[in-house]
Amino acid sequence: MSTPQLQDFNPKLIPWQYEAIKYYNDFDYSKGVLELIFSGSIGSAKSVNAAHIIAIHCLKNSGARCLVLRRALKDLKRTIWQTILAHIADIPHLVKTYNKSEMKIVFVNGSEIIADSYDKGDLEKFRSLELSMCNIEEASESNKEVYDAVKMRLGRIPLVKENLMLTQTNPDEPSHYLYKELIARDGIGNRKVFYSLTEQNPFLPKWYIQNLKEDLDPQMAKRMLQGQWISIQGQTPYYAYDTNKQFLKDKEYIFNYNYPVDLMHDFNIGEGKPMSAAIGQNINGVFHIAKDFVIEGFNTSEIIDEIIQTGLLNEARQVRIFGDCNGSNKDTRGNKSDYEIIIKALENYEKRKYSIKKEIPRSNPPIRTRQNNVNSYCLNDLGNIRLYIYKDAAVVDEGLRLTKLKKGSTYQEDDSDYFQHVVTAVGYYVDRWHKKYRLGKPISRGIVFE
Repeated sequence: MSTPQLQDFNPKLIPWQYEAIKYYNDFDYSKGVLELIFSGSIGSAKSVNAAHIIAIHCLKNSGARCLVLRRALKDLKRTIWQTILAHIADIPHLVKTYNKSEMKIVFVNGSEIIADSYDKGDLEKFRSLELSMCNIEEASESNKEVYDAVKMRLGRIPLVKENLMLTQTNPDEPSHYLYKELIARDGIGNRKVFYSLTEQNPFLPKWYIQNLKEDLDPQMAKRMLQGQWISIQGQTPYYAYDTNKQFLKDKEYIFNYNYPVDLMHDFNIGEGKPMSAAIGQNINGVFHIAKDFVIEGFNTSEIIDEIIQTGLLNEARQVRIFGDCNGSNKDTRGNKSDYEIIIKALENYEKRKYSIKKEIPRSNPPIRTRQNNVNSYCLNDLGNIRLYIYKDAAVVDEGLRLTKLKKGSTYQEDDSDYFQHVVTAVGYYVDRWHKKYRLGKPISRGIVFE
């Protein structure tokens, strides 16, 4: 979906957008700061509506200043900031300057749009700001301290009577401050919530929702497609895993060497934190975890030798390496990184017939993203299971069943149990494969050698 430009934007095509803009225009700002909340599902056009209100606020209020905020600046640059730039692209005559590096837009009437992040927890930097509007993108990433810190900066420009706090969020846990402080208090004071659903956006391609149903587990689909603020916390972050359906405890996996053989790693040395790896395949979008290697006291060289000695790579035509990005770093144990050790061992194997492909991202995925992706392959909203564990990967089964969250955390995993680390390795594999070979494609396919 391309971003509509300011002069062509027609909010009446999506009713909730029109209602939100009308409410913003009609609000009596003598009552104080309007707290406007867009709570909606993926692809429901929240960002476009936010960009429009930001632009209108700055254009009709000379000297206004809007802060656009998100936890990580790199994420903000590729989401709402790009939407704002695209939305005002048809009014260059009203833009005085645009500083790309500082992420600052100045209009000819003196109004400004500025951008910042709060990932380092430095909220003191907001104390010097004078704002008439703030927009928090993906507000579920934030906390009440962030919200309050920027809200206190509103109303500091006397000539601008219109003061607005706008948040956009996907539904999260009902215990989240957004739900308790804003969603559940809709209509109290100056708070107003507008709900949006993916299916209400007529500009999405026909396959978009079907793809989301494939990529979301049923519980996440209730949030991300139906907009429900439901709790999905439990004793294990991998709540969609069903050992009775997915653990084939009496079946040995037979490799299909027309497809790549995949290795996955999590690197640990320490008591209770064994070196952990697994081997498997993805065939036509379905993961098969064939065997795990969870060995206390082993180092990287020893565990890759253990994998090679199984003979499972003898007929492979391609071996792909997945895992923790930190394995690319050299450390005090030697002058080679973990992945350099692994690749060297694979290259030197005397029975080698395979090519080697490293599939390691520059940074590990957010923990919650990794967990969500694993859950979606355990069971998606279409009722499909796309991850199976075989008899020689019993520790993976144990980890998916028993890994628990750290006390007081909503997503951090307790890594004191030996089985947690191999599940993390599998999670890195699932996440990387999903993003590189699946995401955005109408049909899931593995790589097959003709």
